[in-house]
Amino acid sequence: MDRISRRDFLKKMILGGMSLPFMGRSLHRLLIQKVIVVIVKDQYSTSGPNINQAVVQIMIDEGIKELTGIGNVGDAWRSIFPGINASDLISIKVNCINSALPSHIEVSESIIEGLAQMDIGGNSYIKNNVIVWDRTDGELSSSGYTIYTGSQQDRYRCFGTNHSGVGYDYGSPLNVNGVTSYPSRILSEYNRFLVDLSCLKTHSNALATLNMKNHYGSVHNPGSLHDNQCDPYIPALNAEIREKLNDPQRIFIIDGLFGRCGNWGPGGNPDANPQLIIMSIDPVACDWNGQDRINDWRTNHGYQPIDAPHIHTAAQPPYNLGTDDPEEMDIRWIIDPSVKVGEKERGGVALLEVRPNPVRERGEIRIGLVQRSSVQINLYNSIGQKVLKVYEGRLARGEHRFTINGSRLRSGIYHLYIRTQRSTIRRKMVISR
Repeated sequence: MDRISRRDFLKKMILGGMSLPFMGRSLHRLLIQKVIVVIVKDQYSTSGPNINQAVVQIMIDEGIKELTGIGNVGDAWRSIFPGINASDLISIKVNCINSALPSHIEVSESIIEGLAQMDIGGNSYIKNNVIVWDRTDGELSSSGYTIYTGSQQDRYRCFGTNHSGVGYDYGSPLNVNGVTSYPSRILSEYNRFLVDLSCLKTHSNALATLNMKNHYGSVHNPGSLHDNQCDPYIPALNAEIREKLNDPQRIFIIDGLFGRCGNWGPGGNPDANPQLIIMSIDPVACDWNGQDRINDWRTNHGYQPIDAPHIHTAAQPPYNLGTDDPEEMDIRWIIDPSVKVGEKERGGVALLEVRPNPVRERGEIRIGLVQRSSVQINLYNSIGQKVLKVYEGRLARGEHRFTINGSRLRSGIYHLYIRTQRSTIRRKMVISR
C-alpha cells in the first residue's frame, strides 16, 4: 500500500470538497503544529531534603535544548527571547509564598547560568540584567534568596515588589474579570522578558497553583481574585498581562523537584518528591502537564484526581492562552540526563588531568577545547551544593590550566563539573587533609 503524507492527505481532502470548518477536531489536530512540553526527570536531582544543583543544571540545560531543538545552551535560550539586546532585562517570577516549598534557588540559578551563556553582540549576557522577584523581600529571603540590588555584573538582582522604590504600577490598571488589579512595576516597567517559574502544588480553592496562578503574586490584590475557584480570574489576569503589558512572558517552567500533591496547598510541607522539571512556551499546556503529574502522584497514593477549571477556561475564548488538549501537545520526556555525563570528553571539551587526586591543599586541572567556548568550572560537594567557583568566562581553543584551592574545604568526596554551551563533563575528586 502506498504511503501518503499528512500534507498530501489534507490537500486531497480540501480539493475533494471538504472545507476546513467541517473537518472536525481530529482533522484540526492534524493541521496544527503541536505544542512542545518537555519533562525532565532525574533520580539524582535530590537526596532526602537536599537538592543537587549540579544535576539540576544538567536538567535545565537538556530541557531548553530539547524544547528549542538547538544544541547550544546559549543559542537555545536566546531563541526564546527574539530581538534581545545586551541591555534588556529578563525577570524570573518565582513563587515564595510557602518557604517550605518555593521555586527553589537551585532551579532559578540554573536558569540564570543558562541565560549567561547567551552571546549578545560577541559578549555573554550579563547576570546583573536578571531580576529574580516575588511579592516581598521577606518571602524571598525566607525561601533562601539573598536580596541584592547592586550592579556587580556577574551577580543577579533579587528583590520583592515591596522593596523600597519599586511598588505597584497604579498607572497601568488591569481588568481582571471586572476587578481592577495593579501590576508590580517589575512586570510592567522593569523587564522586557519574563520567565515564569512556579511550583508543583495543589490549592484548596483553585485546586492547582502552577504557572498561570503564579501571577497572583504579580498584582496588588490577589485576595480579590479567588471567587469561583479563581475561575475565570486566573486566565483573565494572564490575558491582561499579555494584552496590556507588552506580552513579556516567553517561557513557563514548573519546579517539580518536590511537590505538595496530596494534602491541600499552597501552604504546608512537601508531601511528594517527583524529581522533575516541566517547561513549555505554552502556559496552559505547561499547567495541564503539571496537574497531570499531581494526579499521577495522587492516584498512586489513594487520592482522587483534581481538575482545575481555570486550566480549561484559559484554553477557550476569549482568553486563548494555549491548549489543554493532550492531543495537541508533543510531550517529551528526558530521563536521568545526569547519568549520560561523561568523565573525560564530550561535545568538544576534554578533562585532561586532575592532579593530585586526592587534593590536600591545592590541585591543578587541565582541560582542552576544540573551539572557543564559554566555560564554567565549579566544584560541588557530595549532596550537590556548589562550594567553589573555579572559573567562569570565555576561553580560546586549546589547553588551559586552573588551580583549585581546597584549603578551606572539608575532607570528603567532591565532584568537579566543567560546563560549556554544548555539554557537561564531571570528575570525582577527593580532598584529604
